[in-house]
Amino acid sequence: MKRFVTLLFLSFFVVSSSAFASQFDDGMKLLKEKKLEESAKMLSQFAQEHPRESNAAQALAVTARILDLLQDTFSERAEKKCYWGSKAPSTPACMRDEAKRLNEIYGKNAFDYIGGTSVAYIAYTGSHYKTVLKRHSKSTFVDEAEFYQLLLKLEGHPDKVLPRIEKFQKQHPSGEWNRKARLLWARVNEDVSFIWRKWTWVLFNGKITEDELIVRSAPYQRAAIAAYTELAKQHAATVEGRMAAEELKQLQATGDNGNVISITNDASATPWSKWGVTLSQ
Repeated sequence: MKRFVTLLFLSFFVVSSSAFASQFDDGMKLLKEKKLEESAKMLSQFAQEHPRESNAAQALAVTARILDLLQDTFSERAEKKCYWGSKAPSTPACMRDEAKRLNEIYGKNAFDYIGGTSVAYIAYTGSHYKTVLKRHSKSTFVDEAEFYQLLLKLEGHPDKVLPRIEKFQKQHPSGEWNRKARLLWARVNEDVSFIWRKWTWVLFNGKITEDELIVRSAPYQRAAIAAYTELAKQHAATVEGRMAAEELKQLQATGDNGNVISITNDASATPWSKWGVTLSQ
């Protein structure tokens, strides 16, 4: 009788594990078929219900990449529903309800409504990456999760933002995520330089002086050029090296890299496409 119970338990375990694997495989199959919303829903559900499965961390990371990509689509869809048309409610409450609906599908706190005087949109919070860091701290997706969290913390004074990037670089002294951090360092320094030159004014003896702005901007631009140059030369064959070379060329030709991703409250360092990260990475 004892042997029968043991065999029955083992049979149940094998069947259950097979079912879990099938759910994960189905989610990845939907990804290959470019059914992104369905894939994210299935993979997110799999990771929530089976956190101890070996591929739960991968399911979370893939879900995060998909939702990062889709956040603009979701926000635009909500905006049309809430503000377009004669019968649209035209209220922030409607946008919050849409964010809540997305969270019911993809997990608690996955999306947040960002509302203000100059910006109003629904954004992905990186919640699935936070779960990777909390539950799967030894997985191969930790570096990716940490970098994404860094990308969400780039608003504010340069003296606060730049040390965070330096810290990440020290924690990742080599490899892909070090290269991405060095690219981030270049981009943020150029942002600061651009903001000093274009969006700031300084009074000197009661007059606005452009010379002072140039002086304050110059160290940041030099830091950006140095980082771009080093990355482009040392890692020319990588996606980060190619991006650095292209942005350095534009910076030298026009005076800026054409895209502010940090410091200001309406800037964004996502989606992942800005960093060469793909859905199937």
